[in-house]
Amino acid sequence: MRKKIRVVFIHGWGFNQFFWTPLVKELSKRILFIQMNFVNLGFFGSKNLEVLKYNQKDVYSIYVVHSYGYNWFVKNKIKTDLMINFCGSQNLVENSQTLNKKIIGLMIEKMKKKPETVLLKFYRNCGLKNYRIEENLNKEFLIGALQNYIVDIPKEVELVGNLARKVFSIFSKKDKILNIKNFQFLENYLKSDVKLLDNENHAFPFSNPSLAADIIETCILKEFNEN
Repeated sequence: MRKKIRVVFIHGWGFNQFFWTPLVKELSKRILFIQMNFVNLGFFGSKNLEVLKYNQKDVYSIYVVHSYGYNWFVKNKIKTDLMINFCGSQNLVENSQTLNKKIIGLMIEKMKKKPETVLLKFYRNCGLKNYRIEENLNKEFLIGALQNYIVDIPKEVELVGNLARKVFSIFSKKDKILNIKNFQFLENYLKSDVKLLDNENHAFPFSNPSLAADIIETCILKEFNEN
């Protein structure tokens, strides 16, 4: 590889930067990065966006995003050479903004009353039966992200191609959070190369870091071999 690589990780809704710990351990065995930086969107603990300010010349920039992290990336108009997107889509249900808004709206109302209950159910639907709620829960940030999700659904689609020179998206047939069956629709809608897995859940890559590291390594090698 001619350039050194900088990877920035953006977690999804209901998680924090430690979501990436298992994956980073796997990646560290395979690829030598110049930097691995982690955004914390503030759902648990202190928000940390300082890593977004780093800008180095002659460094190949990669953003690895999960679920809502994809929406946050697009909303904030971050530019990068390559984005690797795990389970991130504008819509939870394809071609149905009305149903998407209804689902998110119900989550918001329940979050206001019993955030821990909503989070535990969310983790179970992600495939994480024993995942514990992190300390320093910020209910306002979690609700705000859901509210932004509803507002941003129709606005993000056309931006992706202007932000990332190349996008790889990874989804699974067994994802219980994304009710999307037509993955050709996803490929066109997200302006992305799409890889469809058979047996992973919405918590991927946390739930299978070895496979996720294989996919990331393949994406990076493909990009460098083509350029």
